[in-house]
This record gives sequence, C-alpha cells and structure tokens, in this order.
Amino acid sequence: MTNMLNKKINVNLYIIAQCIIMFNFYLCTLKIYAEKLVIYSYFLIGIAIMLFLLSGIYKKFKLSFMPTAFIILFGYMLLTDVINANFSSFDCYMAIACFLLCYFFSFFLNDKEDNIKSLTYNFYVCLVCSTLLSIFSLIVIFRDNNLDGITINRNALASCACVSIIGSYWLINKKNKISLINLIVLLCDLINIFTLIKTESRTPLTLLATFIIVMLAYYAFFVFGKKFNKLFILVLFILISLLIVGIVFSFIIKRNVVDESSGSIRNIIDRISSGRLTLWEACFDLISESPITGVNNDTFHQKTISDLGTYYYHQHSVYIGLMTIHGIPSFLIYLAIIIFTIINSLKIIFTSKDTESIKRVSFFFAFLLGLLVSDLFESYTFSSFIPYAFIVFLMYNSIEIERLSMEKDLIKG
Repeated sequence: MTNMLNKKINVNLYIIAQCIIMFNFYLCTLKIYAEKLVIYSYFLIGIAIMLFLLSGIYKKFKLSFMPTAFIILFGYMLLTDVINANFSSFDCYMAIACFLLCYFFSFFLNDKEDNIKSLTYNFYVCLVCSTLLSIFSLIVIFRDNNLDGITINRNALASCACVSIIGSYWLINKKNKISLINLIVLLCDLINIFTLIKTESRTPLTLLATFIIVMLAYYAFFVFGKKFNKLFILVLFILISLLIVGIVFSFIIKRNVVDESSGSIRNIIDRISSGRLTLWEACFDLISESPITGVNNDTFHQKTISDLGTYYYHQHSVYIGLMTIHGIPSFLIYLAIIIFTIINSLKIIFTSKDTESIKRVSFFFAFLLGLLVSDLFESYTFSSFIPYAFIVFLMYNSIEIERLSMEKDLIKG
C-alpha cells in the first residue's frame, strides 16, 4: 500500500514538472519574454528539476534506442555549437536547457497508463494557455490590426492554436461522452480555430490538414472499413483527402498570388513558398562549405543579407536548418529517429491486437506526421519560442512507450 502511494506521488510530481516545462514554452511565445521573463523562466525550470528529482522517476530509467539517439543528436548539436562558437543569443542557452530537460524527462516514464495521464494533463495545459493567448491576441488583432497579437509573431500564435485544437481531440476522446468539460473544450476549440483562420498562417494549417487526413485513414480502414464496403470507403477517403489538400493549397495561393510576371515554374514555386526556395539554395551553398559541423548563425545571417538582400532569422525548414547549422550528421541522426518511429508506429497499427493501443498510436502518429510535414517549411521543432518541441517529444516518447508495452505483452503471451 505504501509503495503504491509513493508511486502515485512520484508520478504526480513528474507530471507537475512536465507541465511546468510545457507552460514555460508558452511563455516563450510572448513578446515581452526576451526582456522580462528570462529569469522567471530559469526559476520555473529550477522548480521542475527539483520536482523531478523528488519524484525519483529517474531510478526507472532504461536506455532504449530513442533516448540514446536523442542524447547523441543533442550532444552533436552542442558540440557543433561549441566548434562554431554558435551562442549568438542569451536565450539559446535557456532553449537548449529546456529542450534537453523535455526529452530526458519523458524517457524516465515507461508506464503506458502513467503516460496517458501525463499526456492528458499536458494537453489541458495546451488548451488553457493557447485559449488565453488567442483571446488576448484577438483583442490586439481587432484593436490594432496586428496579426501577431501578444505573441512574437503570427506563426507562433497560429501554431499554439493548432496544437491546442489537435490536443482537444485527445481530451474529448478520453471522456467519450457529452459533459461540461467537453463543452468547454469545444468552446476553446472555436476560439482557437477562429484565431488560426484570422492569422492566415499556412504552416499550422498544413499540420492540421495532415493530422485530419491520417486520422481519416484510421477511421476509414480500422473503424468504418469493417462495417462498409472497403472500395467505397477507399474512394470516399481519397475524395475527402483531395478536398482538404485543395482547400489548404487554395489558401496558400491566396496568400501568394501568382501573376504573369512570376515567370518560370521555379519562380512560381518560390513565390508560393514566400521565397523559401531561394533561401534553401543559399543554405545548400553553406552546407557544401561545411558539411560536417555546419556554420555559425552569424555566417548564415550574413549569407542571406549578401545573397538575398533580406535578413532571415532561421532556415524555414528543420531538416535544412540542422544541416546548415549543425552539419549533415545531425540531420542523418534525426532522420534515423524519424524512420525508426514511423516503422514502429505502422508495426503497432497493423499488428497489435489491442484496439485501444491502435487508436492511441494512430493519434500519436497523425500528430507527429503533421509536425514532420510542417517542419519541411518551418524551423519550429528546434526553436525556443513555441511548444512544438515539447509536443514532438511527447509524440515520439508515446509511440516508444506503446512499442515497449507491446513487446512486453508478446513476451508474456
């Protein structure tokens, strides 16, 4: 009885520490963050570390592929930063500390039920923080016609809203019935959906569209496919998916009108992508100069100013960003993590006999795939200013826990 009580207290302390880190990522979205909240941020991280150590969860740590790969990845990233003297901003230290804590915290908890509880609380934090950001930002948007709201930019605001919308799917499915909490969640969703539309941000919309298509595939082939004609379900799924892709693409075209002066197909693509193609070409020049260790951030900034005449804060792609700043090896390590996760997700979805596990992993996989697709066009995952990083690690870790749980069940069976 005492052991069970201690375990419950320890897990709750762990979850509180995790939620503090999640809350800290939301602080990073605020405009006043850089000037006034850095010390407060360190204070929060200190509290999280203290709670984490008190929980004793670290005693359960088992070094599997996923945490090993991330340790190697972040170790290599830090090494390249040291080699390139890549510490141009004070808060990058906070970002690295926060990010490492996020990943390492998660891998100490290898119990499926505890992880479900942890995710639920974290998504509630997402819902509350994102809705508050949306409400106050909408006031600023309508008052000052400033699409950034109270956040550092509109992409950060829209991304927070998008993460909350997807997370609410998990929260509503947990209750699976009409309740006051679910009605409040739906009300928050409406506020966040309105914010997402109002900001006209494309990348979060791509994430949401990818998530919806993957979840439609799950329902088409694992739920309705068992009750209706499979060919009919397949055709319906393809038509709905094409409709979603068409809506997203028309929104992108609307944001970047292509006229006759656009010229070649390459120029049209560059215009649609807001100059990303030209930016990436400059990045590949830098990658060819230093393929192993990458370049200093200042070198990247100077390159964009000299070649493109514009200052770019980052590479607008996680994958190209890793190669540019941390070298090709860092990208290959992260690619190995992605491939490993996709293979294991599909393995669980198509071989597991536990329908609830299939449902959970389909959600994790859909969310993660949406994040990976959006990472093609933005550098959110390894950024300090939005909670993408935290959500990404939650999805990676949740799939890993489900994999380990399935392996244990097979051994027992």
